[in-house]
Order: sequence, then structure tokens, then C-alpha cells
Amino acid sequence: MTNTGIQIIGTQRSGSNLLRVILDQSAEIASPHPPHILVVFMPLLHLYGKLNSTSYKILVNDVIAYVNANPVPWEGVLLNADEIYEQSTRYDLLEINRLVYEQAAISKGAKYWCCKSMANVHYATEMEDFGLNLKYIYLYRDGRDVACSFKKAIVGEKHIYHLAKQWSEDQAACLKLRASLLKQSAFSRLIMKH
Repeated sequence: MTNTGIQIIGTQRSGSNLLRVILDQSAEIASPHPPHILVVFMPLLHLYGKLNSTSYKILVNDVIAYVNANPVPWEGVLLNADEIYEQSTRYDLLEINRLVYEQAAISKGAKYWCCKSMANVHYATEMEDFGLNLKYIYLYRDGRDVACSFKKAIVGEKHIYHLAKQWSEDQAACLKLRASLLKQSAFSRLIMKH
């Protein structure tokens, strides 16, 4: 069973968690709290060397252990590293990410899975090249409001320069993806929400 993926993009502190929770209320969408698989493991991939059956198995084990240790557990979702490894059709971190989120959808009996790891937009080229055929929800919030929200948050950057820089980089990545989808006539896969 292959479920369709939805990826929320934009900058954190833009209402993404509220949207994730609302989407998760639908019987059609599994939208668990994000463990940020790509953001955490993409920068570490070089440590695994060329992915072959052995190194890929280690990567799968590490990712599943990481997701299972998520401080916000995925209710009703049992992730088994051996099963994810056996279900893999190629040795790729994006394959693991897809299979993990598909397992969330399967466990819920949902047609769609949704990932709220908004920084995944910085891996949009890799996701598109992988052929996930994702639907994107682009959340846009004025950068000044994002900065004010981050300053009140328990975690995250607090200096306005770094907040503005991150917001700018995130928006540029979202707009680059939008342009790419327009070029491919795949704009129907991008939903913009203010």
C-alpha cells in the first residue's frame, strides 16, 4: 500500500503545529509530531559511507531508534527496523522517511501522511528527484511575526539577526520550489496558506 505524502513547508512559528493537529483529526490524514528525520540525518549521511546492504541497515536502525525515542510518541504506530529494511526498494534516507510516514498512515488507515518538518524544504530537490510526488502546503507568515513568536518560545534562536536570516532562507527555498513546480506544470501540488 502506497500512501500519498503531504509536506508542510515555510518557517517554524507560522501555525504549522496547529495545522498538523487539525489535519491529524481527519480520518484520511496521518500527521504525527515530526521527528525531523531528514533535517537530522541528511547532514550525517556521509558518516554511513556509500549505502550498501550493511550501511543501509545501520542507517535504518539508527533512524527507527531515533523516531521511537521522539519525546512526542506516535500513538498506535509500531516501527520495526527489520520491516522497514525489508520494505525498502532502494538504499536511501528518503526511502526510510517515506516508509516511516507510510507506516503512520497504514496504522491509522489513512490515505495520506503529512510531515510538518518545515525545514525539509531545503531538501526539496532531493525529494523531487526521489519521485515522492508530494503535495506541499506552504505556510507563509510575516517574518516580523515569526521573530516575535520565536522570542516568546521556550526553544529556538532568539537573536533577531539569526531569526531574520533563517526566515529569509526558508522563504527563498519555498519560492525556489514553487518556481520549479510551476516550470513542471505541477503547481497543483502546492497549496499556499497565509
